[in-house]
Amino acid sequence: IVNRNRMNLEEILPKVKEILDNVRRRGDEALREYTRKFDRVDIEDFRVYQEEIERAYEKVDDKVISAIERAYEKIRMFHEMQLEGIRDWEIEREGITTGQIVRPIESAGCYIPGGRAFYPSTVLMTVVPAKVAGVKRVVVVSPPYGKELNPVTLVASNIAGADEIYKV
Repeated sequence: IVNRNRMNLEEILPKVKEILDNVRRRGDEALREYTRKFDRVDIEDFRVYQEEIERAYEKVDDKVISAIERAYEKIRMFHEMQLEGIRDWEIEREGITTGQIVRPIESAGCYIPGGRAFYPSTVLMTVVPAKVAGVKRVVVVSPPYGKELNPVTLVASNIAGADEIYKV
């Protein structure tokens, strides 16, 4: 690990900034160009719709779906128990009040590595805690393999309760 190639951040960061600035300026048009460049595929609409999710269930073995559902239940239960230990509190000392107010954020983006590989565990371990915490909008984003996402990623995203899914 110590001897593996290290990224030169001074070289990479300007390239990343250029991509981000381009996407901010040009939106989906720029995303389409980068998807053609990096993923080698033309995608007109990045959003995944219910029909694509339903097709994914047809492609995934029932045993895999069952395993994802079992994992989802265990992860959800864990985070529900964890949530019970998180609470608002306030203390006053020497005329100064300090404390903690616990509130979920409005939305969360969950990046799931994709392409040829698939990581249902990453879906579950990012989407489920956000949903349990009360995040109103949980979005999954994953690189496409061809024009679609890996079916296992879609099934896991659906089971976990992702509100939106994008292939980009």
